[in-house]
Amino acid sequence: MYTGFGCPMGFVATVGIGFAGALLCCVFAPAQHNPEPPDSGTTSKQSSIDQDAFDKRLKRILRESTTLFRFIEGVRFENRRRECYHEPKINLPTASYCRILKHEGTTIYTCEWENRKTVNDWYPRLVASIERSLGPEWNKRPGPWQTGQQTVFARDGKATVQVIREQKAAVVHVVILPDGASQEGIRTDLPLLPDFFHPKSPAPVCSVTPTSVHLLSARYEQAQELQKPSADRVIERNFLTAKLARTGLQ
Repeated sequence: MYTGFGCPMGFVATVGIGFAGALLCCVFAPAQHNPEPPDSGTTSKQSSIDQDAFDKRLKRILRESTTLFRFIEGVRFENRRRECYHEPKINLPTASYCRILKHEGTTIYTCEWENRKTVNDWYPRLVASIERSLGPEWNKRPGPWQTGQQTVFARDGKATVQVIREQKAAVVHVVILPDGASQEGIRTDLPLLPDFFHPKSPAPVCSVTPTSVHLLSARYEQAQELQKPSADRVIERNFLTAKLARTGLQ
């Protein structure tokens, strides 16, 4: 079942984000982020890409897209709203962090590069590296994004690769959508990690409201008072008994 950030339930380690959410946010995010080079470093060094390593990992992730990235799912992070995502076992080189989540109804793999000093440099470098890895068989479509620009690489029968530059947020995303998803890429902004670790509204404690509990109790009492119930009423009574037992009222 997928909820929120979208994660299939599976046999994988899960980290719950509750009381220690703030602590985990401070510990987990830096652990995934690559250390920022000293200010004395040049822009080209800060945003350099090892093409061989990038090529190997990108092609591996593209192969894994045929199974919705299930075999490279790592730790599953879940917050108090039951929203979740997976930390992948394979990250694209130099990325700040990567995630596997469900967005717009599709399971996607995405990595982000966050650095206000080099964000303008990362976008063209990533587009060029992806273009070299994919080859001329892929259709390249540059275009505008809501708050920046994007380039989409698509090919029939293959995954879609989308590079998004969010100018205001100073973030570059690389999004990989499996074959069968939209070749236009995603249309809406990806959820941010701060929103995940600190959701604005609390999770519902129970799906049964006081009003529905009262109505269920009244119907249950009526069923109990029947001295000679018909076959249909027996079925109804058994159903109500089971339903109330699940709500903890019996």
